[in-house]
Amino acid sequence: MKNKKTSEKGFTLIELIMVIVVLAILAIVAVPKFVDLSGDANKAAEAGVVGGVRSGILTQFAKNKAYPAALDGAA
Repeated sequence: MKNKKTSEKGFTLIELIMVIVVLAILAIVAVPKFVDLSGDANKAAEAGVVGGVRSGILTQFAKNKAYPAALDGAA
């Protein structure tokens, strides 16, 4: 009998399936966290806009001792 020494390189099907399963589990855990971040970013942007408007109104009050009658024409 001849002893054939073959050097087969590569991954087995089981190893590839296990990697795919692990990646799927990580995706299932990570995706909801990233989806929720967009809502938090929108809330932070809204808070920034409201803070800017508030700051402008308070500056107007400090200069004129009166609140602005309207925000029309505000730059």
